[in-house]
Amino acid sequence: INNGLSGRNDDVSASSSQLRNVCLQLRVPHLIAAQLNREVERRGEYRPQLSDLRDSGTLEQDATKVLFPIPIWQDTPGPQQIARFRDNIGPDGRPLQIPVAVPIRIDVAKNRNGASGMTEPVLWNKATGKYSTLAREDVQNEQ
Repeated sequence: INNGLSGRNDDVSASSSQLRNVCLQLRVPHLIAAQLNREVERRGEYRPQLSDLRDSGTLEQDATKVLFPIPIWQDTPGPQQIARFRDNIGPDGRPLQIPVAVPIRIDVAKNRNGASGMTEPVLWNKATGKYSTLAREDVQNEQ
C-alpha cells in the first residue's frame, strides 16, 4: 500500500544527498532546516532526538552537524522575566506581552568534527534571528 510517505521520503533523501554532494564539490557550507515529527510530544520530554527528524533518516546521515534549539522558558514568562532583556522592552518602556528575545540552549545532537551536547544559554532574538551571549548574571538566573 502506497500511503504517499515513501515517495516523499525518497524525494527528501535524494534532495539531501544531491545538495550535500554539490556543496562538498564547491566547498561551500549549507544549512537545511527540517521539521520534527510528533514523537517529541508523545514521549513527554521536550528534547528532540535525531530520530525525530521528519521524512527521512538521510538528513541525519548526510548532516555534519545537527542542532536543536531548546527553550529555557518552558512556561509563559512573566513580565519580570521578559523585562530582563532590553529587546523585550517596548517604546512605552513596558515589557512586551510576547517576548522577542528569549534565552535558549543549543543541543548539538550530532557533530562529526567535534563535541556534542548542550551549550551554555544564549539569547535568541526572534525578530532579527541573531544570537548573543548572555551576561553571567543572566545565565545564573535562568538555571
